[in-house]
Order: sequence, then structure tokens, then C-alpha cells
Amino acid sequence: MVRGTGTGAWNGPGPLTLNTTQSGSTYTMKDPTGTNLSCQDAANNTTFSGSDDVWGNGTATNKETGCVDAFFSAQTEHKMLSQWLGRNGANGNGGYWPIRVGLNDQNAYYDGSQVQIGKNTAGQWIGSLDVVAHEIGHGIDDNTPGGISGGGTQEFVADTFGAATEWFANEPSSYDAPDFLVGEKINLVGSGPIRNMYNPSALGDPNCYSSSIPSTELHAAAGPGNHWFYLLANGSSPTNGQPSSSTCNGSSVTGLGIQKAMKVMYNAMLLKTSSSSYLKYRTWTLQAAKNLYPGSCAEFNTVKAAWDAVSVPAQSGDPTCAGGTPTPTPSTTTTPPSGGCSGNKLANPGFESGNVSWTASSGVITTDSGQAAHGGSYKAWLDGYRSSHTDTLSQSVTIPAGCRATLSFWLHIDSAESTTGTAYDKLTVKAGGTTLATYSNLNKATGYVQRSFDVSSLAGTTATVSFSGVEDSSLQTSFVVDDTAVTLS
Repeated sequence: MVRGTGTGAWNGPGPLTLNTTQSGSTYTMKDPTGTNLSCQDAANNTTFSGSDDVWGNGTATNKETGCVDAFFSAQTEHKMLSQWLGRNGANGNGGYWPIRVGLNDQNAYYDGSQVQIGKNTAGQWIGSLDVVAHEIGHGIDDNTPGGISGGGTQEFVADTFGAATEWFANEPSSYDAPDFLVGEKINLVGSGPIRNMYNPSALGDPNCYSSSIPSTELHAAAGPGNHWFYLLANGSSPTNGQPSSSTCNGSSVTGLGIQKAMKVMYNAMLLKTSSSSYLKYRTWTLQAAKNLYPGSCAEFNTVKAAWDAVSVPAQSGDPTCAGGTPTPTPSTTTTPPSGGCSGNKLANPGFESGNVSWTASSGVITTDSGQAAHGGSYKAWLDGYRSSHTDTLSQSVTIPAGCRATLSFWLHIDSAESTTGTAYDKLTVKAGGTTLATYSNLNKATGYVQRSFDVSSLAGTTATVSFSGVEDSSLQTSFVVDDTAVTLS
């Protein structure tokens, strides 16, 4: 797989990694695995191309930069769909639609054949994580049973995909950081976010359901659904730093975490019919929770409590759950441990104590001057022998229940390989049994690049973080790792 680098306006830290396609000496902003996933200039529907696989200049009014953000956002949502929901692409079969940047309007839309990305009132292209994932979310909705959701629900359905993608990406606060605001980064008309999921009324949308919602303007009608989703994920008084959210019935709700909330939402979509509505989504999400967590009523009861809290009434078709309320599986918003969720859980993270706390192949943790450390004197240098060789590096880490966790490390790849198409030497990064990334000689670059991954799914467990470098019989590739962290929040 060809991996290019891009500089966006909204997403980071840079450089952003983009999966691109190479033909001869030309690279195109076309995903090699997602069918029809590309980023194009809306003026002529031509896919962006170049000779160096380096994209964008960070200027938000530049179309290629707009495509960097939009393409990266779509590829990030693709990972979220796979890792959190088990879905193969937007259409369920690995397929997408071209993303076209250049719409001369303060808008973005999906129409069944494309995703168009417009601009804000400052002329900046609006390809942020939540905007792009929202529009692709419409496509997902369109390609699940019953098609696009009705009865005033379609915009809240799409907003859940935007929020989930932001939280999956977990970008720093200076970029499109995870929150429950919609379009807060792109500032569409100069007045901040366009929707607020924890308090829709702050932007003039209803917090609570009423019989008038199905006939309300589509985007305003998203209010009760967005409010429900926020309560389901975070609860009314979150302990993870998110804002409090008042309920319509004065109740208190304890959230399940964003990943569980999104699983419930998506699995409800797999139950929908063409006559979808808020009332039916209540029934479908209850059934989805019951199907997903057959040994527990806790998740079911939270889904029910969240609907009650936004005034969506009980329905005759609602399932019931009996058998007690076992403690929910650890998630990002269960009560945090007594010591709080902060700090780095890896020991000797910069290797400055030498070969301690880590299990490593001989010579991996070193001060050898052949490769520079990112910081200090020590680093972990895997491979670089110009012969068939395997190096490993690992450490067991305990992530407390109730905490978000991010694995990060600085990586420098130095290679004598000149090919631009074949991955001869590879580094595989895992946490627990999950492969987070694979890098190769194709990713060689000057200097270090920080890589980060959300590993919150491992909360409440002890798992092994591991790096495995495999080099073939000729031409060295060195994978140099330094300043690692499993950071709690």
C-alpha cells in the first residue's frame, strides 16, 4: 500500500498519512482498497494527482489542502467503521463515493453518487472529521435496511458518525479534537458550531421530543436524537471532562461510552425499515442493546433511560429485559479509578534506563550513534542489518477501567530500499491482540514522526504493547522507536 503525506487545515498533527495510489511516476488521491474512494476537484471531477505523493500546504482556501482534510477524514472513518462496528466500508461492501471539494456554497452533501464539500464564509473548504464523516454517515444510512432514515431522524443519525469518528481519531485540541459539537472547527458561517449534541437548544434546536418533531426542519429535528446519543455515550453528569447535559424529565443518566453508544446506534440501523421514526428508533436501539449484550440489562436500561430523558415515549413494540443489571463492561465513561485517569502507564518510556521494563531482542535498546534518538541518548532500533532479521520490543501495561488510553510513540524509518511500490521490510505495532499499524520501507522519511492510536478498548485489562520488525535479505531498513507512552485521560 502506498502511503503519502499531507498537510491539512483542520486535521493533525501533521504530516497526515494518506493511503494513495501509484501508477508509474504519478500518485493519485485515490484509496487503493476503498472502492471509488477518491478526492477530486469539483470543478472538473478530476482526482488530485502529483509526482511526489506529498499533498496540501495547510492553507484552508486551497482545494488540494481541502482534499487532504476530506480524504484523511474519510479514511479515518473507514478505520472506525471496521474497528468499532465491524463494517466493511460505507456501503458495507468496501465501497464509497468520490469526495469532491469545490462546492460554491456554505454546505456539504451526499446525494447517492458523491460527497460534495463546500466552504465557509471565509472561503475555507470544510473537510473536517465531523463534517465528512457526517456526510458519509448519510451514505451508510442509505446503505442499511430501509434506506435514508425518516421522520426527522436522518440528520441526528449522520451526526453520530461524525462524533464517533472524532472520538476514534482523538486529535489534539489544536485540531479537530473529540467533542459533541458539529462543525465547530470549520466555523461555517462565522458563528461557531452548527449543532450542539449535549444542549441542542444552545443553537436554537429542541432538546426534547414532541409530536411536532417529524415535521420540523430536518437539521433542527436532529436535536432530540443528538441529545439522546450524548446521554447514552456520556450521561447527564460525565466524569470524563465532557459537559453536563440536563434531561427533559429531571433524571440522571450514566453513559456507556462513545464506542458502546455507536455500536448500539449502528446495530439499530441494521434493524430499521423504510418507515423509520424517532419512536421506532427507540424500539430498535433497545433491541440492538439486548442483542449486543445478552448477558446484561445494564446497557438496555441505559438506552431506555436516555430515550426517557429526551421525552421519546415508550412504545408497544419495545422489548423488555429481565435478569438484573450486571456491571457494564469497562468503557471510557464508567466511573474512573480512585487515582484518576492521567499519566503515562509505560515504564522506562524513553528507554533512558537502558534495557529495563521492556522485553527486547539483543541490541534493540541502544545508544548506538548510527541512528539518532528522538530525545535523550537511548532509543529502540529494530532491524537495519542488511540481512534476514527479526527484532521485537514489548511491554505489558495495565489500563484501568473507566479510562481513555492513547498509545503514542515517535518513529523514524531509514531505508536503503529505493522501491516505491514494494514493502520488503515491515514493522508491525500491536496492542493486545489488535494490529494497530504496519509500516515498511515505503514509509521512510527524514526525522521522526509521532504516531498515536486510541487503545481505550483495552481499559480494565492488562495487555502487551509490541513492535515487531522483519527485514529481508538485502538493503537495510531501520525502524527506530523512541519516547513511547500509553497516556490516560
